[in-house]
Amino acid sequence: MRILIAAGIYPPDVGGPATHAKQLKQGFIGKDISVRVISYGKGKEKGLVRISRKLPFGIRHFCYLIMCFIAAARSDIVYAQDATAAGLPAFIATFFWRRRFCIRIGGDIIWERALEKGERFLSLRQYYDKNLARADHPFMFFVVRFLLKRAEAVIVSTPLLKDLYSRFYGVPAERLHVVESPVFSGTSTETKKAVSLSKEPIILFAGRFVAYKNLEFLIKAFDEARQKSGSGILVFIGDGPELENLKNLIGNLPSRNYIKILPPQSHEEIIGQIKVSKVCVSAALTEFNPNFILECLALKKPVLVSREHGITVKLPEEFLFDPTNLRELTGRLLDMLTPAGYKKASELALGIRARRSWDDVIQDHLKILWKS
Repeated sequence: MRILIAAGIYPPDVGGPATHAKQLKQGFIGKDISVRVISYGKGKEKGLVRISRKLPFGIRHFCYLIMCFIAAARSDIVYAQDATAAGLPAFIATFFWRRRFCIRIGGDIIWERALEKGERFLSLRQYYDKNLARADHPFMFFVVRFLLKRAEAVIVSTPLLKDLYSRFYGVPAERLHVVESPVFSGTSTETKKAVSLSKEPIILFAGRFVAYKNLEFLIKAFDEARQKSGSGILVFIGDGPELENLKNLIGNLPSRNYIKILPPQSHEEIIGQIKVSKVCVSAALTEFNPNFILECLALKKPVLVSREHGITVKLPEEFLFDPTNLRELTGRLLDMLTPAGYKKASELALGIRARRSWDDVIQDHLKILWKS
């Protein structure tokens, strides 16, 4: 089998889709499958073609399309990792060469963009229950629906997305497949660059700095918790369009000296950062079975995550919060910063038994892609 992976982001880019693209590439190669990857960004790797983001809008997308045409001609399956930047050119190439087209959707671009532009501030379920996707971005809604309904297989990471694309986009249920993300990283690598910021307990977030991640909310909750407890350091690892806004907010807070932003790091380095942290937090309005939180659970770290998280592992109530309720998250953080609260949280984390490896993910993909 010859597979072309059309990705929008790829390491050293941060985020779940980037991690998935790389792990899929490595996993497929390990099964003696010929794999090529096309992505935007910079960095060299065997079997990987990059389209520079420095190229003007439109030109870089045209270049991506050309590379898809070239690579699709020598592929049996084109597997897109999103529905627009990579998915649309990938579909055009497969349509021309009559190749099989499959797609993985790790989130919802219409909802994400509505939040990024400040048009809405709702969870994914609230947004679609109000039928806002078609109203806010009708053309993009049409494009996404067009691609999903024409894909031989649509792979998602959580039943939350399967239900959404079936109900609101009309994708036949038999073509929607849930492939859960790993709950076990399978690595014991220690990083030489692990954060060492005195003996203060570290509260960690790693991922893309985008609006729906609700990072300003997390910063404000931490600031209140820090002032009340006199303890804790909040560490961010990553990059994204919200970076300057976060820096500006942090600079005006009493706890500004206890909030650190680190640049993107490798997967192994992030694992090391998790190990030296006290608790890991994702404050997104909606999460889609997030890789970062799954890694933390695999390493038996307490986590705090939105109730609308899409994680199939059952989490205790002590790990959950309303991402619009500042008092609740502040209270959760304060509990984690007390010896008794942290002891209880650690015991709860130890009780989460789910294990799932990247090899499980690869095997699930092969079954779906072969049958599609």
